[in-house]
Amino acid sequence: MKTRTPSLGTPPEIKKREDERITQVRRYKLITPLFGGGVEPNQADPITVVRGTEIRGQLRFWWRATRGGQFKGNLKAMRQREEEIWGSAAAKNKPGPSEVIVNVEVLNRGKPFQAVDRNNNPVRNIGDIKSVDSYAAFPLRADTSNPPVLQDVEFALTISNPLKWKQEVEATLWAWETFGGLGARTRRGFGALQLLAIGSKSLKPLNIDQIRIWVLSGLKTHVAEGPWPEGVPHLTKNTKFILTPQNGKTDSIEAWRYLIGKLKKFRQSRHPDSKGRSFGRSKWPEPDQIRRLTHTASSGHEPQHPVAKFPRGQFGLPIIFQFKDKDVEKGDPHQSSLQGANHERFASSLILRPLAYSGGAIGLALKLTSPHSPPHGYALKIDDELQPVTVTDLSASDANAIEPLDGEPDVLQAFLNSLKK
Repeated sequence: MKTRTPSLGTPPEIKKREDERITQVRRYKLITPLFGGGVEPNQADPITVVRGTEIRGQLRFWWRATRGGQFKGNLKAMRQREEEIWGSAAAKNKPGPSEVIVNVEVLNRGKPFQAVDRNNNPVRNIGDIKSVDSYAAFPLRADTSNPPVLQDVEFALTISNPLKWKQEVEATLWAWETFGGLGARTRRGFGALQLLAIGSKSLKPLNIDQIRIWVLSGLKTHVAEGPWPEGVPHLTKNTKFILTPQNGKTDSIEAWRYLIGKLKKFRQSRHPDSKGRSFGRSKWPEPDQIRRLTHTASSGHEPQHPVAKFPRGQFGLPIIFQFKDKDVEKGDPHQSSLQGANHERFASSLILRPLAYSGGAIGLALKLTSPHSPPHGYALKIDDELQPVTVTDLSASDANAIEPLDGEPDVLQAFLNSLKK
């Protein structure tokens, strides 16, 4: 993240050249593992660990998230400005190459991240079911090739832009450094950034109070006024965020694991079983609703939940549901997945990541303003067949009937509320 307060003055060694361009060199370290980021999905690049095209893609996203409110909800106008700043494919009536030049120098290629179990014993890879980080890295669970997930990566970013785009680039960098990262699953804290220096000036980490002021002032300063085009995830000047309380010195991995652990506990909340263990029926309605839709249920697991919806879809798609009895003739449904009706994936608007501060690291949690469901609704996939399912926003009575929500109909807000307890 950006590690200075506004009162420290203008960034050092940002040069204004005769052709009215601003050029700066910013040095970063990744404080959580880099997952993916290469040409192949979920794979680190074997040649260029940090790619300029990857950074440019991240910057485009955070530009939309901070500056997309300037266009009165007009998606075409927003895209036109985005292409003017960040470039477009060569075509008639298109601006062409970006006026913002991005160059990357890898300073430390990092090393393979050693995944461990809860007893700190090495395991195959970070996605292994025994890995303490498997919940965050579940896409790697079935991968037996031990793909490299890297730690301690450092790089320098040289970014040069016309003076006319100064405010746009400053807002973008602030949001990317504060909330974003590199590679895959950055919204779950992978590839989290720490800004170490601008030019030759090293930046001192802030304390927790300064971090809070930094985020609040950044939202007020950098986020544009006005309505966003429909469906574009974004920040607002009043975006609420949580800084997780930490006792004593905590490093970035511990702060990250704290957040992911809280998410896992919330999403997998269960009633006690007959022996008092936390392996009983889910407190969420999806398993019972799948049983209703498939007309299957093992003995003692007949549908009971009063809510017939899929609220956890707000955490992102797809969601895989694996029941205990795999043989449908004997009981529960086959493995199924909840996904978008037209597109399998639907990105979560929840952001979890650690931030470095003077005492170590602290967790940051917030939700972007974005739709709760995919554009064309949900579908349940069972045995390679898609069955459309109707999922609407939760009512007050629904929220009261789903224990983890504690009466809050907005599922992601309910999770954020749980972090305060």
